[in-house]
Amino acid sequence: LATWSVTPARFREHLDCMRDEGRTPITVSAFVATPGKELPERPVVVTFDDGYADFVQAAEEMAARGLVSTLYVTTGVLDGSPTIGMPSAPMLTAGQLTLLEALGVEVGAHAHHHHHVDVAPKSVARDEIRRPKAILEDLLGHPVVSYAYPHGSYREAVREQVRAAGYTSACAVRNA
Repeated sequence: LATWSVTPARFREHLDCMRDEGRTPITVSAFVATPGKELPERPVVVTFDDGYADFVQAAEEMAARGLVSTLYVTTGVLDGSPTIGMPSAPMLTAGQLTLLEALGVEVGAHAHHHHHVDVAPKSVARDEIRRPKAILEDLLGHPVVSYAYPHGSYREAVREQVRAAGYTSACAVRNA
């Protein structure tokens, strides 16, 4: 994970910079809900993937500065260790998700086993899209409307499955 990670001290510097420069963090769902409306002054969307246990400290640091984020959780690793293909590290527990929401974190889905949904058989992709939504909604007691494609990529058929599952947004990365 080192390629995509920063030290806690560096992360705090990033947060202080966002706050000091007058950025207004919004969740992915809040951003999606703004078409046709005015965005807040100097908006920024902050997202995290997977659900590693050290995210609790990140969320606490953000909350201390009045900052919000969206966390995309891989539900198959809650209360355990990462699945095949994910770096080995402690993971969040299901019980921590409501605590995170209280700290201003939007919880979204990031598959169940973290399979590449863009190359998986249709039935596997469907399960990786629908199962985490059901699990998270059961745990949190409210709709989960945002999804992040595992490994950041997708194809149109997968995008349609995400829409059909009832998500109103989905995040990806562009391999550039």
